[in-house]
Amino acid sequence: MTYTQKDIAQLLDRAAARAHQAGRTPATRKQIWYLAGLMVPEVERHGVESEPALHDSNFVLCVKKASSQIDIHKI
Repeated sequence: MTYTQKDIAQLLDRAAARAHQAGRTPATRKQIWYLAGLMVPEVERHGVESEPALHDSNFVLCVKKASSQIDIHKI
Protein backbone atom coordinates (compact mmCIF):
# COMPACT_ATOMS: atom_id res chain seq x y z
CA MET A 1 0.00 0.00 0.00
CA THR A 2 1.19 3.49 -0.82
CA TYR A 3 0.86 6.03 1.97
CA THR A 4 0.39 9.70 1.15
CA GLN A 5 1.22 12.60 3.42
CA LYS A 6 -2.49 12.85 4.18
CA ASP A 7 -2.71 9.15 5.15
CA ILE A 8 0.26 9.46 7.48
CA ALA A 9 -1.10 12.70 8.97
CA GLN A 10 -4.36 10.93 9.83
CA LEU A 11 -2.47 8.19 11.67
CA LEU A 12 -0.35 10.76 13.52
CA ASP A 13 -3.48 12.70 14.40
CA ARG A 14 -4.80 9.62 16.22
CA ALA A 15 -1.54 9.41 18.19
CA ALA A 16 -1.92 13.09 19.08
CA ALA A 17 -5.47 12.45 20.31
CA ARG A 18 -4.07 9.80 22.65
CA ALA A 19 -1.73 12.46 24.09
CA HIS A 20 -4.75 14.52 25.06
CA GLN A 21 -6.31 11.48 26.73
CA ALA A 22 -3.05 10.92 28.64
CA GLY A 23 -3.14 14.46 29.98
CA ARG A 24 -0.32 15.72 27.76
CA THR A 25 -0.32 18.51 25.20
CA PRO A 26 -1.01 16.92 21.80
CA ALA A 27 1.13 17.69 18.76
CA THR A 28 -0.20 20.59 16.72
CA ARG A 29 -1.77 20.10 13.31
CA LYS A 30 1.17 21.98 11.79
CA GLN A 31 3.66 19.59 13.45
CA ILE A 32 1.62 16.60 12.36
CA TRP A 33 1.46 17.72 8.72
CA TYR A 34 5.16 18.58 8.57
CA LEU A 35 6.21 15.32 10.24
CA ALA A 36 3.95 13.33 7.91
CA GLY A 37 5.69 14.91 4.93
CA LEU A 38 9.09 13.97 6.35
CA MET A 39 7.93 10.40 6.95
CA VAL A 40 6.62 9.69 3.43
CA PRO A 41 10.01 8.69 1.91
CA GLU A 42 10.86 6.48 4.90
CA VAL A 43 7.51 4.70 4.73
CA GLU A 44 7.86 4.25 0.96
CA ARG A 45 11.31 2.66 1.41
CA HIS A 46 10.73 0.52 4.50
CA GLY A 47 6.99 0.25 4.99
CA VAL A 48 4.74 1.45 7.77
CA GLU A 49 6.36 -1.01 10.18
CA SER A 50 9.47 1.19 10.19
CA GLU A 51 7.53 3.94 11.95
CA PRO A 52 6.13 3.05 15.40
CA ALA A 53 3.94 6.14 15.39
CA LEU A 54 1.97 4.71 12.49
CA HIS A 55 1.23 1.20 13.69
CA ASP A 56 1.61 1.22 17.49
CA SER A 57 -1.79 1.91 19.04
CA ASN A 58 -0.05 2.91 22.30
CA PHE A 59 2.15 5.58 20.69
CA VAL A 60 1.39 9.05 22.09
CA LEU A 61 2.37 12.09 20.04
CA CYS A 62 2.72 15.10 22.31
CA VAL A 63 4.23 18.44 21.26
CA LYS A 64 7.65 17.58 22.64
CA LYS A 65 7.75 14.13 21.02
CA ALA A 66 6.65 15.62 17.68
CA SER A 67 9.52 18.12 17.84
CA SER A 68 12.05 15.39 18.51
CA GLN A 69 10.62 13.22 15.72
CA ILE A 70 10.86 16.13 13.29
CA ASP A 71 14.51 16.62 14.22
CA ILE A 72 15.21 12.90 13.72
CA HIS A 73 13.51 12.76 10.31
CA LYS A 74 15.16 15.92 9.00
CA ILE A 75 18.55 14.22 9.07
